Formats: sequence, structure tokens, C-alpha cells
Amino acid sequence: MTAISSRRRAQTVMQGWLACALLTALAGCTAGHPAPALERGSIRPPSAVHLALRPYFRGLRTVEMRIGDAAFTLLVDTAGGRTLLTPNVAAKLGCMPRGREVGYRMNGDSVAFRTCPDLRASISGMALHLAPFAVFDIAALLPKELPALDGVLALDAFRGQVVTLDWERNEIVVSGDGDGVPPGAVPLRFATGETGGALSVLLPVQGALDRMWFLLDSGNVRGTLLDRHAVSDEFVTIAADSTVRLTVGNTAAEVLPVIVDDINFDGVLGTHYLQAHAVTLDLRGAPQ
Repeated sequence: MTAISSRRRAQTVMQGWLACALLTALAGCTAGHPAPALERGSIRPPSAVHLALRPYFRGLRTVEMRIGDAAFTLLVDTAGGRTLLTPNVAAKLGCMPRGREVGYRMNGDSVAFRTCPDLRASISGMALHLAPFAVFDIAALLPKELPALDGVLALDAFRGQVVTLDWERNEIVVSGDGDGVPPGAVPLRFATGETGGALSVLLPVQGALDRMWFLLDSGNVRGTLLDRHAVSDEFVTIAADSTVRLTVGNTAAEVLPVIVDDINFDGVLGTHYLQAHAVTLDLRGAPQ
């Protein structure tokens, strides 16, 4: 097998896996911005903190998490639902995973995982506390050609904070200061999974007909996805060049290339969108 063929095979496998949110489970949505409660699943920055991101594969980004003196590499997956570590890492931390929870990928496939009770770590010098955190063997799903990952960093780690995802600058800016809605923040729906412990977000998207809600998925490298019903019900009008005019949140309308697929959402915004837009998410009202 040539090197080019190997890279293409890795790309195909990775696209097939990362196009589906790893653990996202949508069981309920909420609105409003009550005062944040940070007892569980939260980062506590004293002020705005910049978390350094590293390019991984195509538009994917990773972050270095430190637990004690050890460093671990986590994929940043905004649609992952639950921050997770692999069983090998959990074992190094002295945890025997227990229980069983189920999440769903964007195509409807179920994913069963276990949990450990407590994780205390840091990212770019900022303290992180998750109780509990998920345990899942993502290493078994990754092509051997790609660097190994130790886990996934999901939005549940940022409950009670305001986060700006800036792929162009390779950083996540975290801030919990102030009571007002930050400039540029996108209106959100919160998705918390079957048991309420997960956290993913959906962004409002206006097409040719009604308002739709698109999953924000930094683990999706395929591009902007549209469910077939959005096309058949004429929520959008697809041009001959497979582009659609969409208005995401409070931004100006723009023309985006799209891929039509069978998914559990009206649509999905992935790394293609994040590479061109800094997205601010106000998670202070996210359910605990």
C-alpha cells in the first residue's frame, strides 16, 4: 500500500467516525440564563483564560490536559456530550469504571459507556473539575495512522462559563465574568442527554422556510450537513452547486456548501464552519 493510499484510507475511516457525534444524546432543551452553579462539571477561571489548541487532522483540534505531572491529549468535540477518558487512562488514575450510560451518534447509533466518579485536572494552567466523567475506548475506533488520543473534551466541562471557539487562532477563550449576554453570543438550545449529564448545543439557522436548529460539532470534518427532511420539506433551497443560503444565529446570511445525509438533526455545523467563524457560546444557563 502506498503512503497516499494509507492517508486516504485514514481520512475515509476518520470521516466516517468523526462525522457522528461520539456521545451526544438529546433528551431535553432549556432556555434562559440563571446564575451559574459551578459545583459539578465546570471550569473556574479567575478571568478570561486562553486554552491553547493544537491541529490534529484536517480541521480537528486537540487540547493538552494535565493530571498531576502527566499530560494527556484530548480531542475537542463540542458534540461529544460528555468529557471522557480511555479505560487505560482511567486505570492510571486508579479508577475502576462502573455503571452504564447510553448516548447516541448523530445517525442514531447508540454508544454505551461507563463512568468514573471524579476528575481533577488542568488545561493551560486552568483548573478543571468533573464529577463524574465518562470512560470509553475511542482508541479502538481510530485509524492506526493517526496519533493516539487519551480522551475527548466536551462542552460539559464548561458549564457556567462563556466560551469562544476560535479555530483560526487555535484557542478557546473561557470567561464567566459579567451578568449580561456577551457581544456576539449565539442563541442556543442545550441538549443534555438521556440522563441529563451531557451537554451539547444547537444553533438557530434560518433557511428559506422555518427556523432550523443545527448541532455544533467540532468533531465533524465532512462539512455542513443537512438532513434529508430539510430538503424534501423545502426548509432550504439547494443551488446547482450544492450550496445553500443560511443565516446562523445573529450573523449575516451566507452561502455554505452542504452535504445531504440521514441524521437526527436539521443540520450540523462542523470544522468547515469553525475555521471561518469564531463562535461564542454562553453556557451560564446550561442545566446542571
